[in-house]
Amino acid sequence: MAFDSTIIVVGKPYDNRLPAVILDITNRLLTQFGIRVEKQVDMKEYENMTSSKEINRYIRVRKRTLQQQKSEATELVKVGTSRVQAFERFASAKYAFVSVSDMEDSTHTVIWFSFHSRLSNAFPEFHDFSYLAARDLSVDLATEGYALEVSSFSRNSDKFVLYVGGRERHKLSTKGALTEVKKLYGLDINVLMLNVDKNMAIHYAPADHREVTEEVRTQEKRYTDWKQHRDEIKIENKEDGSNLMDTFEKENEIIMNTLKQRQAAVETALRTDPIGRIIYFKMADVGVAKTYVSENERLFGREVNKNVKTKA
Repeated sequence: MAFDSTIIVVGKPYDNRLPAVILDITNRLLTQFGIRVEKQVDMKEYENMTSSKEINRYIRVRKRTLQQQKSEATELVKVGTSRVQAFERFASAKYAFVSVSDMEDSTHTVIWFSFHSRLSNAFPEFHDFSYLAARDLSVDLATEGYALEVSSFSRNSDKFVLYVGGRERHKLSTKGALTEVKKLYGLDINVLMLNVDKNMAIHYAPADHREVTEEVRTQEKRYTDWKQHRDEIKIENKEDGSNLMDTFEKENEIIMNTLKQRQAAVETALRTDPIGRIIYFKMADVGVAKTYVSENERLFGREVNKNVKTKA
């Protein structure tokens, strides 16, 4: 399993006032790039303004080879399914969200931002957004702000910064850095990623349950219709002479087992109490950027070269 992500942790337990503080800091930081938070939106608007409902709900990504991992590092897998959606397939780069969740230790809150990759392409320094957010949160909340960046592509890519009162107090970017962080601060990157995934799974459980239930019904009907004509058809395997209909039946068993497992996972999420919130928001250009980026790049919803067509 491969992953590439930056997660923020603050040394305060989750409460309902925290999302407003995070959104305010988000707006403050975005203005450095000539962008602002235009408004907070609901999940329906967010999904309607993206190319697919299969939005980036999962931090980690399954890939067969390291080369594929490197070339498709921005692809994300939806919780509970195997369908993949790349950031670049989104219809609008002006929508984003942030997951804010209780670490369930009554001590820390876990935060994960999800922006369109076009922002990073337009502003290389946007890579530091989560670090800046951790820094500002340590000031506004008067607590520790941690930023943990992890990548399975290279262990040397793992990074960590601790901020206290807006000041950088500890920084690691060496091999095994996050193992050291776990020893020193008790923050396990795997636990943090699972926490974000759990928050997303609970949030989307009602919609996911409707979807997987319909898929189960469709597959069951397809199999019932197939069984009615099974004995009338024989497709011979040219290599060993076996009836491929037996193979088709085994494939159906695999599909149904997979769907049932998904359904069970979603039903578990449905029964689980929320551990946080997902905040969706729309961004807009403020007209004056503080960076060297050209206007066309700064207006990130517009292509730099109008003669180049965007890939579907």
